Amino acid sequence: MVLSKTYHLYKLFNLYKNLNDIQNSDTLIINCKSTQTKLKTIRNEILEGGCLEIKFAQWFISKLKSNTDENSISIINYFNDIFEQCPRHLLKDTFLTFKNDFNLNMQDIIKLDSLKCIASGSVGQVYKALLITPLYIIDSSHKKIIQILKDNNIEIEYIINEIWVNKKDIPFFLLDIIKKVEWVAIKVKHPNVNEDVNYKIECFNLLKYIQTYQKIKNIFGLHVDFNDFIENIIQQIDFTNEYKNCNKFRKNYAGNYLNEFPRVLWSSYNITISEYITSKNLEDISEFLQLKSTLNFACSISKMILIDNFCHGDVHDKNWGIVIYNDDEIQNEPKLIYYDYGICFQSVNKDFNCKLWEDFETTNVDKILENVNEMIIGDFNNEDIKIELNEMIDHFKNNSLDIVNLMFGLNKILEKHNCKLSSILLNLVLILALIDSTLKKQNLIGIKTEISENHYINLRSKSLDMISYCNSKNIYSKLVIYMNEKQKRLSKNEKSNDIFAFGISNDLDLDLPE
Repeated sequence: MVLSKTYHLYKLFNLYKNLNDIQNSDTLIINCKSTQTKLKTIRNEILEGGCLEIKFAQWFISKLKSNTDENSISIINYFNDIFEQCPRHLLKDTFLTFKNDFNLNMQDIIKLDSLKCIASGSVGQVYKALLITPLYIIDSSHKKIIQILKDNNIEIEYIINEIWVNKKDIPFFLLDIIKKVEWVAIKVKHPNVNEDVNYKIECFNLLKYIQTYQKIKNIFGLHVDFNDFIENIIQQIDFTNEYKNCNKFRKNYAGNYLNEFPRVLWSSYNITISEYITSKNLEDISEFLQLKSTLNFACSISKMILIDNFCHGDVHDKNWGIVIYNDDEIQNEPKLIYYDYGICFQSVNKDFNCKLWEDFETTNVDKILENVNEMIIGDFNNEDIKIELNEMIDHFKNNSLDIVNLMFGLNKILEKHNCKLSSILLNLVLILALIDSTLKKQNLIGIKTEISENHYINLRSKSLDMISYCNSKNIYSKLVIYMNEKQKRLSKNEKSNDIFAFGISNDLDLDLPE
């Protein structure tokens, strides 16, 4: 049994090594038949390996999207459908799971002739279907929701999960913030996923044992806390977590009309039934709308980490999309739609998140060292890692945020001092890796500067863009308060760089084309 697990881990490592070697090879994929054949073999091994191998491949491809070299682009294009076109299970298995979980036949709630499988991921596949009886729910993203609830002395917790079959039963003061649900998305777990995950967990328990040997740990780069990785897998296969996380996001984003989390109507351990909201990819809209979408995305992730301390843990570009929002006052404004919130994370408190974020922004190595025990697990002397941190921070200052080199620098520290990443830092690094290419495309991160002193000016400039966006759309009010306060405070602290405290006008708007 130990040998089979060891062999399985070796195969997983080999998949990573082979993909990495192909990406960094001097030989272009498009010019080499043998490399193309090797990619096909790797793809088959990933799809046959199960949910963990597919999840790993998705993360690897998401990380590659920050690169512009020809081999990276070739690998991205070849594997891009692995996010939504994984192997599908039979319809009869879906019907059986539905019956077992809800004690109902699927045709009891949906019109069978409308049922269509629209995607298949690492853990489950998704169907689109028309309800036999339409439903009415609260639109938690509606502009007026906060004021209406306040006027009627109602807390959002009391109504956010309400469902009405008959519109006549809805309280009259809620009618302006109600939406009708006719189409639903039904996500059904693949058969045998639980067994596959249990086996993979046993493999990672073996990895934890191997991790105790420093030489082997360094050879294979085993510098993470696998307990948290295992916990993430367990979270994702329990679909009731998606129901709970959805409700939390809808509460946190109530009244934010440019962000929406489709309502999970019902859930079981193996199935979620959600309102169906289709969306476009970032590449499918104009460059101007892409810029505004990316600013919104940056603000949204910042809010999750710095204000709410509750972050979507899997925001690769297939788990969010864009619809165009219009009302009496606003026309043609991109709105973000988030999907698949089975994996979410939070730290001990948001103050730690803010402090960590600011210390990296201000490149304050001494302040980072004060909290290093919260980020890195192991026995080490702070002074011993100060040099490595300084090198990493210097690169960070000159490149705004280069996630590849940030990860390389962290790995170097972990290897040299026989340490592991804490769960919060690991999660933050993974999130940054997933959103890296999106933010770089619109120059929100990754801008190289002539001299390191410009780092602060760049940070202030990008923060002003985000503040201007928030103010012009009247959203993310708590994030704006935090960023305004931080800008003034940091500006006062950076007199050596001739950046002084400043005020920000509430009517400041983006300097964007009409």
